[in-house]
Amino acid sequence: MRNTWIRLVVSLTLVLSLSGLAMAHRDVVGLELSAYFNNDGISYEDDPLDGDLNFAWQSLPAEQLPESGEVVHFQNIWFLFPSKEDGRLNNVAAFNQRIHVPHDNYHDIFLLATATNGPQSETALLEYTDGSVQEVALAVSAGSSRPSNAEHVLLSTDYLHGSVGRIEGATNLFVVTIPVDSERILRSVVLPENPNIHIFSLTLGLSPDLVVAEEVERWSLFAWSDAVGDDKGPGSYVYPGHEVFKPGTFDIAGVSLLESEDDYLVQVEIAGPVENPWGAPHGFSVHLLHVYLDTGQDAGTVESVPGANVTFAQPWDRAVVADGGWGSEIADFLASQVPNLAGQIYLSKAAWVEGQTINISVPKAFLGEYSSDWGIQVFMLGHESDSGSMAGAHVRRVVVDTGADWRFGGGDNDPAAPNVIDMLTPIGQDQYELLSGYKESGEMSVVPLIYPSR
Repeated sequence: MRNTWIRLVVSLTLVLSLSGLAMAHRDVVGLELSAYFNNDGISYEDDPLDGDLNFAWQSLPAEQLPESGEVVHFQNIWFLFPSKEDGRLNNVAAFNQRIHVPHDNYHDIFLLATATNGPQSETALLEYTDGSVQEVALAVSAGSSRPSNAEHVLLSTDYLHGSVGRIEGATNLFVVTIPVDSERILRSVVLPENPNIHIFSLTLGLSPDLVVAEEVERWSLFAWSDAVGDDKGPGSYVYPGHEVFKPGTFDIAGVSLLESEDDYLVQVEIAGPVENPWGAPHGFSVHLLHVYLDTGQDAGTVESVPGANVTFAQPWDRAVVADGGWGSEIADFLASQVPNLAGQIYLSKAAWVEGQTINISVPKAFLGEYSSDWGIQVFMLGHESDSGSMAGAHVRRVVVDTGADWRFGGGDNDPAAPNVIDMLTPIGQDQYELLSGYKESGEMSVVPLIYPSR
């Protein structure tokens, strides 16, 4: 599933819920959905066939809509309006997409949406971090009509563009509200299979009484989901045999990047349990995470942080290493092994666990000002606390045997083999093939960064 970056701050106080049923104070989090877009429903009059909202070559007139990237609001709820430029996709035609959201206790989901070919009524799924799934109604009135559900008209055009000219008659974009169980932490929204439902923007309403961790206003920059069940490195790796290494423990399910006034927050969602069998200060013991970013600040390097045993297709200039809080030895090791990168590797000092998500706080001064041109990659490795050849890097190595309690199996003892158990995989590429590259080249496998805006 494709995911997205955003440079929008949407954190404010709401005074009135859209449903009109409750007065409350809460924050909202805006998501930019461009990486999920699969339909172009907007066109300019000089090129009316650029868009096809209703699968009959009819589209909304760009001339009567907000500017690309403009923030529009209904009462105190804000939406980011998508690009309306020629050749750009600008809405999600519902087709079973799974939209990952920054994990939190939300009260409502607000959609800027319309329906084509009549009113549409379906069931969407809300997936929570505790593994539970909630069915919710998703009813959207036809754009050509007044709202017939508990909706509100936010935007309206006087006509549509058609293949033979203007089609007179109002078309509406509605604010649609989906209630969320605020006692559970939402992880994703699964849309129904009905491409007549078109979603142009999505905003999440927080319930402040149930906010976990520190009360910091954050906004979403990036979310990327990863295939579940691929925690096998190049395809052959198996977990150590000891009972602390439970199935799914090293399986990355998704990564989000959020920003506040003072820091960035990397959220790594794990498919399996996140436990702390050895009492690490940060709440996780067996995981070791490497986060690589191309922020454009420096020339960078294609070498990985020692221990991962891969190289990169594009240079990175900032890396974050996160373990359970025993990082002083790693810091000393990195300072001695890669002194030239001392200012480009940050050992996390603030990390915590919420459910199946590891949160890593990174100072803003280290990463600099966010740009949509950033690239990212995240590696999941095993944390090694015992002495050994990789002790300084604290990376649990992969070896050939499959029965060891404290070593990954399924390797081939090739010195070029990766120690990466899972990673983020770009669209159209295969993790197993990427990490198996060493077998043909005789050199370390080459792994790409992900640039969602490209």
